[in-house]
Amino acid sequence: MSARRPPSLAARVRARAALAGRALRGADSWRLGGPPLSDEQAATLAPVFVLSTGRCGTAWLTTLLEGSRLVVANHDLPPELVRQSRLAWEAYAEASVATSAADGAQTPAVDPAVEVAKIATNPATAADSAAGMATGSVAGLAKVAELVELVRAARDDLLSGAQRAGRGYVETNNRITFLAPAVARAYPRSRFVHLLRHPGPFVRSGLRRGWYARADAHAVGRIRMTDDTRWSALEDRERIAWLWNETNAFVECFAATMPADRFLRVTSEAMFADPQIAAELCRFVGAEDLGPDDAARLAGRRINRQEGGDVPPFAAWPAAEVAAVHAQCPLAAGYGYRLDAADGAGDGDGVGGGDGERAGNGAGDLDGDGNRDGGVDGIGDSDGIGDLDGIRDGGVRSSVDEPER
Repeated sequence: MSARRPPSLAARVRARAALAGRALRGADSWRLGGPPLSDEQAATLAPVFVLSTGRCGTAWLTTLLEGSRLVVANHDLPPELVRQSRLAWEAYAEASVATSAADGAQTPAVDPAVEVAKIATNPATAADSAAGMATGSVAGLAKVAELVELVRAARDDLLSGAQRAGRGYVETNNRITFLAPAVARAYPRSRFVHLLRHPGPFVRSGLRRGWYARADAHAVGRIRMTDDTRWSALEDRERIAWLWNETNAFVECFAATMPADRFLRVTSEAMFADPQIAAELCRFVGAEDLGPDDAARLAGRRINRQEGGDVPPFAAWPAAEVAAVHAQCPLAAGYGYRLDAADGAGDGDGVGGGDGERAGNGAGDLDGDGNRDGGVDGIGDSDGIGDLDGIRDGGVRSSVDEPER
């Protein structure tokens, strides 16, 4: 029996062309990318990027958006920009310190309430704080400029492919968070969603995954304090809590530079519990063909659930461990998240249970004066940024220790 001859080069080229042609006509055409984008073309696109700490429902949101024929949702398609995310945060931290040392008059364009809350709660964190991000300073702008080409190189093909497929582009990869200022400049019509989760279960999730305790695939991208002495004095739960606060502080500072129609804030608790809020989020990102019924069908599904790691639910933690998290999360109160014994209202691992996370008045008192700062939540209304986080009705609608999704 004679050996089967391999296909000729011409035959292989024809087969690849036929496969590419089928893909271009199909739902996955965006994955092939597209021709290089000119600056003019990049300025016309309106991609949406979800900014978050991770472990807050981005995989669940991606699954929901995958049901849309109007957008493509990218959660972890390479390049993930893991290392580059950390380098971006370090660049902003360096620019912030350099700017404040060189010219105290060059103040960053940030939300003063955030900075007041963070520094007043723990003055020692000021130098490490993303609340000092120098987006509006000369040094900060120079740092952003260096990252814009990196963003364009990593994302132009994906955006071009989505455009060729006639779809919008949505990215839920949390590695993009610290690159947000560069993204905003690379794509001037880009929009952003800030997705939040209660710090307690977030810290628990990080502990179960061994963050900061052992090397993993994403350890190279995980930020840490620039002061080694202070950092070495913290336990892992405190480090993860610091990560939650630092990431959200960075997003708040970035949000202060965004017009209201380009930024939306939503809590994962509300997104999971209220199909209407999930549908409003879908509309913001361009997936108008998804509605409350689509979100309701996905409700309760535990996507990207953390299986390993024997760590008790946050509601069952001793008071000292809760206090350690509280000390590192001064922004939690601004979002209405309580970190005390009253927060243990959930059932430990499910969606049921009391909401327990708000102070009962829904107030986002970031400056500590007891006032609501001009809005329902002290964040969304005083800064003109939209909120779909359940704050406006005085409570998050799910348990503190909800499922990993």
